[in-house]
Amino acid sequence: MTKDKVINKLQKRIRKLETALKIVASHSGKTEGGRRKQFEVVSETIPVPMIISAESGEIVFANLSAQKIFCYSHDDFVGVKASSLYCNPEALDLFLETLASQGEVSGFRAELRKSEGSVFSATLSSRVLSFDGQDCVLTVIHDLTELMALESQLHQANKMEAMGTLAGGMAHNFNNILAAILGNAEMVREDISEASSSKELIDEILKAGNRAKELVRHILAFSRKGSQQRISVQIDLLVREALGLLRASFPTTIEIKKNIETNCGNIMAEPTEIHQVVMNLCTNAVQEMGDKGGVLGLVLRSVDLKADDMANYYNIRPGLYAHLSVSDSGAGID
Repeated sequence: MTKDKVINKLQKRIRKLETALKIVASHSGKTEGGRRKQFEVVSETIPVPMIISAESGEIVFANLSAQKIFCYSHDDFVGVKASSLYCNPEALDLFLETLASQGEVSGFRAELRKSEGSVFSATLSSRVLSFDGQDCVLTVIHDLTELMALESQLHQANKMEAMGTLAGGMAHNFNNILAAILGNAEMVREDISEASSSKELIDEILKAGNRAKELVRHILAFSRKGSQQRISVQIDLLVREALGLLRASFPTTIEIKKNIETNCGNIMAEPTEIHQVVMNLCTNAVQEMGDKGGVLGLVLRSVDLKADDMANYYNIRPGLYAHLSVSDSGAGID
């Protein structure tokens, strides 16, 4: 999700809060007798948390959504000081000052506390109104937990994109350095005799340089941008390449056990995406095992799915498929 989409989503939520605020406010002044029941029905129908607090600061009404988000029952919620829901006294003071001067508040950001003590971020929209014959404050609340998680994912994606760009630039420069090392080593190799004691050392330089060159090639493949095109690729070679690149970054406490069929066939895919899938699965597995280490298992095999097998799969047809599975010896999920 892009930054603009996150912002648009937040703006839409705020507009929904303001709409809910207007709807409830239009009914709140009519809370005599049977109209009180109408007000409660309207409030419970609107799927956003809302509370009404009296001039004394005590909550006199909270709809079902508010009860759920703050983990209060209706009876426990009524009578609670609204100020106790705020984590930051300074934010509460600013909220009250704005409300007193303008008569309403829209899109106010605050940290709120639930009954069991946990904290969440929210935006508040409030206005002063008459409720049951007294001046009160109606506040509509939107929990920002989901949007903050999306925002965090967006920041992480931007960070990874920047790292990819940086890695691509460094890889190009490193390639130039490697070219000089390998070129000079090859010329020295040509000039010395087969009997020279330095021959073995030069061969080791060339071998290490070529391994580094292969790593650079992988880094450039991961960092490249542009349109991605699916082509026919031999998946077992891609999985081996990705695993070879990962091995250098894994701690020595990780044992890799792989079972990769050499004739698993070709698939239509974008090579970099396959690399990324393997890297993500394996990296998650290694993180799950933690500092103690363990065994990372990777199996790639060809499977022939029959019509009877389709109950265990979604939206695919019978036929030959490449089956990739990654396992680890970590604690796992209950």
